[in-house]
Amino acid sequence: MTAAWPGVGFAGDILDNHLAEGKMKPMVVVMPDGSMSVEQFTEDIVNDIIPCIESRYKVLTGVENRGMNINYSKNSSKFSK
Repeated sequence: MTAAWPGVGFAGDILDNHLAEGKMKPMVVVMPDGSMSVEQFTEDIVNDIIPCIESRYKVLTGVENRGMNINYSKNSSKFSK
């Protein structure tokens, strides 16, 4: 693990515990590297990550079935329209 949120923040453990306790529904969680420009981050999410997830996993598609928790330095409104 790196010193990024998935490792230091124990994201996997937190999500596993919430799922086991019935506090959340099963979901696909993706944590891309957000250390790039907003433009590149947006392009990666829209053109690469979302299509990849939707083609490889049985997920509900469309913005109404997608949740985004974007770092405060990013503009999440671009992904919800």
